[in-house]
Amino acid sequence: MVSFRSALVSDAGNLSHLAFESEQYLGYDTDYMRTFSDYYNVTEAFVRQHLVYIVEETGKMLGFWGLCETETIWELEFFYISPEYIGKGYGHNLWNNLMAECHKRGIVEFQLVTSPQSVQFYEKMGAEIIGQVESLIVKGRMIPQLKFSL
Repeated sequence: MVSFRSALVSDAGNLSHLAFESEQYLGYDTDYMRTFSDYYNVTEAFVRQHLVYIVEETGKMLGFWGLCETETIWELEFFYISPEYIGKGYGHNLWNNLMAECHKRGIVEFQLVTSPQSVQFYEKMGAEIIGQVESLIVKGRMIPQLKFSL
């Protein structure tokens, strides 16, 4: 049975590993993935300071999301599904959990940046492209920036 829970500080390492595997699933090379690990490592501090939720089934971590508030906006910093569960509806379930938590907390809008391969999922969920930003991983590479309004 699928369940959701707040991440614990002790989950940080497993979350980083899951994010790495999920990003690697998109076909990036070793150099890209090494830099990805530097920038998109889920730290204990991130888990302590921000909203991070995990989807599990029979105790196995299948995916997670992490939402943080900056001075001006909310940002979806992490949204990852373990590769073996991509395309099986878990991303949609995880998105619904994100929406429920946003509604509960009065969050009416957030932004995210993502790889071009993932844009279709976010658009299907109702996000809209609002521009492009330079990738932290590959200098000069522009990636989509999206906004979601509840």
